[in-house]
Amino acid sequence: MGDTSFVLVEDQDGARLYVFSAADDSYSTTFPAESPSSEGGALAMTRSADVHDRVLGLTLLAGKSSQDALNAAFVLLSDPDEAVREEAVNLIADHPDGDIETVARIALRDPSPRVRAAVEDFTDVDDEDEED
Repeated sequence: MGDTSFVLVEDQDGARLYVFSAADDSYSTTFPAESPSSEGGALAMTRSADVHDRVLGLTLLAGKSSQDALNAAFVLLSDPDEAVREEAVNLIADHPDGDIETVARIALRDPSPRVRAAVEDFTDVDDEDEED
């Protein structure tokens, strides 16, 4: 793919495994034992220099209804890595206070087809609706 990508695998008991693939075809995995259990720890991960940590932090915040989780996702909509931006879109889309219209305006202009597809998955908005 040439880009960093990730997948979250969760079994029926809730055990999670995060698998990351880098542009150089190397793989790394992160298990829950290495992940922070608190929301504060997940928020700290979203500020990490490491792209895997930022993605993992957003994934751990998914389903949290706090304003801090939502704010972290909005900040990361401008992250240089498309995997982070995609996960930020997903968090905002699932958040009870997520501003879908704002996310759609931002994400539908993203240079990454992957990020645009993420926002198109939860809206009826498409690129033809975006006229300047």
